[in-house]
Amino acid sequence: MVPPVFLPLSYFFAEALLFEWQRSYHYYLGQQGPLRLYSDGNIRWHDQAGEMVAVKLVTRWLVVLSVAHDRNQWLIICYDGCDATQYRHLKMMIHLGLLKPNPSADKP
Repeated sequence: MVPPVFLPLSYFFAEALLFEWQRSYHYYLGQQGPLRLYSDGNIRWHDQAGEMVAVKLVTRWLVVLSVAHDRNQWLIICYDGCDATQYRHLKMMIHLGLLKPNPSADKP
């Protein structure tokens, strides 16, 4: 036998989880947008500018770059976040040294 208070509480928590999922979905949807990486280490994204400090990790599935910005942060680029050809091009530019970090930027 289920106590009578369990059903309204479970409905309340399910609704709260749904709203939290919806809020997270809209937040991550707002994080998507055009990203431009220039060969001199400059980065442009959503009318914001930054400089690439270092290449942290390059794998088949993701590229992690350290970025000097208003807040020092990392830029994570997943293979499914862009076109497959563009992702291969990015990895090749990093591998050949054509995309160079800016040494004058502050390291995080």
